[in-house]
Parts: sequence; C-alpha cells; structure tokens
Amino acid sequence: MADTFRARVDRAWADFARKEADLRRLLQEGKGEELIAAIRESLALCFTKINFEIAVGERIRLILALEASMPMLFEIAYFAHHIPEDVAEHWEAVIGRQKMDTPRIDARWLGEVIRAEDTFFRARPGKGPFVELEVWNRPLMKHWEEHQRGVRWMLGNMVDLAIGEAASMRFVSRFDVLTEFPEDGQTIDCLPQTLRDMGLDVDGEHLDKLVNGLRSYRMRPVIGAAVPLRGDISSGVTRLPGLLNGWATGDRSTFDDFARDGVAAGFLCWSIDGLGKDALGFRNTLTSYLQQTAGPDAFAYMGGAEGLKYGYLDFLAWDLRPVLDEAGAFFRKAGRPGRYVPFVRENPKPKN
Repeated sequence: MADTFRARVDRAWADFARKEADLRRLLQEGKGEELIAAIRESLALCFTKINFEIAVGERIRLILALEASMPMLFEIAYFAHHIPEDVAEHWEAVIGRQKMDTPRIDARWLGEVIRAEDTFFRARPGKGPFVELEVWNRPLMKHWEEHQRGVRWMLGNMVDLAIGEAASMRFVSRFDVLTEFPEDGQTIDCLPQTLRDMGLDVDGEHLDKLVNGLRSYRMRPVIGAAVPLRGDISSGVTRLPGLLNGWATGDRSTFDDFARDGVAAGFLCWSIDGLGKDALGFRNTLTSYLQQTAGPDAFAYMGGAEGLKYGYLDFLAWDLRPVLDEAGAFFRKAGRPGRYVPFVRENPKPKN
C-alpha cells in the first residue's frame, strides 16, 4: 500500500501544526468560514471524508464526528492519539460528538434552530442491550419532503448530543424519523434517563467498549477436502463484526472504507497441524510479538479464530509493511509457514 494511514496521519498533523497559530488567530477574529476551511484542508491529508466541529473551553476542542461508522471510529481514535505535543497545548482532539445537557443545533442551511423542547422521541427495547428510536422535530418537519436525508442526519445528531455519539453507536440499533407528532413522546433531553430506566449503561465508558470490546462467535465449520479459507472456523472473537460479515457475504464496504484512507484490514493464517493444545497459545504469542515489534503505530489487534485446519489472527495495519516483515520473521523462526490475506472476498458461494 503506497500511502499508509500512518503516513497520512503524520502529514495531516504536521500541516495542522504548521498553521496552528494562524488557526487560533482566525478563531479569535471570528473568521469561522476561513477557520473551517483551513482545518478541513489539513484533515483532508488524512481522511477521505470527515465531519468536525469546533468548541472552545480551556483548550480549543476539535470534535471529530464518528457518523455511526466503525471504520471511522478506529481511524479517529488513532488520529486523536497522535496529536503532537505542541498542538495539544492549545487543542484537544475529541473522538465523537459529546453529550449536551440541552441539545441544540443551528441548522443554518435550513434557516432553523433545532432545540430540545421541539424534538420528541419514542423508545422501545431492541434485541439484546439495544434500543430502537423514533424521533420527530417540529421545525424540521416542514423540510421533510424536500430534504429527507438532511433532516434524518440532523435528528441523528440530536440523539448524539443527548447521550453522546459513542453511546449512540453502542446502544441505538434502529433509528427512524416520525413525520407526525408522537402523542406519547418525550423531549430529547429525557433520553438519557429513559435509557437508564431500560437498564442501559448510558453513563459508562463507551469509547473503550467500542474500540477494545471483543465479541465471541461460533460457527459450524465446513468439513471436507475442499474447505474455503475461514470455512474451517469453529469459534473466534472480533472487535469488527463488519469485516467478518463482509468476508462471508462478499460485501466489501467495511474493507473499502478502511482502504480509502490507507488502512489495511486483513488477517494472518497458518496451519495448526502438530500444534495440538498449543494452537491458541501460538496465536497469542504471535499477537504479543507483533504488538511489541511492529508496535501500535503499525498494528492493531482485531481478533482471531480457531479452525479445524488453520489458525487466524485478524488485524488492522496502519502501516502494513512493518507488520508483514515482523510476521514473516516470526513464522520463519517458528518453522511454520504463514500467509497474509486482505479481508475481502469476491463472490462467495452461497450457503446451502
């Protein structure tokens, strides 16, 4: 991969740092359009597409929107972690829109102010620890027919501001727009308490759960002479179900979202023949080795799986070359061939 995400992050922050004093001047002079354009120019060196907001506190807050995208979450988390020290003296890179006590959005493109007292919701439990929401806003409804996509986006933002964008990603499994006033609805500022009453930990540490949480899964392995790659898996864990689903169905959207910004989403696989009970230990040793040698600036563990024939280690590479070099060194020392496979598969055969 010619242009790695690691290089793109370094280039974006270097450009930001170069003009940081000018950015603060533009803010102090109230030149908002120039400020936004200058920041967008820096961020475009890293992200193909990014939405952001500016807020002023003890430091200037550069709020990077997640837009309900897991690829964007992992990329923004990496980007924010690499803010240069000189920039961090005056700026804070914030991961996702933050909760507001009284949500409010100035929708200048519609000439409207979206207020909490005009925004109503209905909530019902989803499957598992999730909630399904329906939302309505009085001023936005007169724009619904002409700007459905924009209205839906604005109402989604109001939910994000009510509970925080990371909490929204973690708990909201379905979101719909109501076109008529819900007689049994509540104003959007009541949403946090409604989720608490439903037993959802709306006040918890959502970013850590989203980025580091592992989901376990089980599969029925294919048995036979011609078993497709990953078809032999019986169980595994993952931080990114979207990659697994994409591999199974041929949907490459998650893979492509990463690839556009220079992130390599892939896995290593190797024969477990002769490993016996040490098969899991081999994968854990490989993971630790790559975390130490390639390092967190290049390698991010995303999970792994046990198959009847192969072991699998899933990862994101912010810089693929060091990961492959170190993986190759590990396999050679272990005397066991290994293989790197991008997390994309075209036209998988349908299951019978």
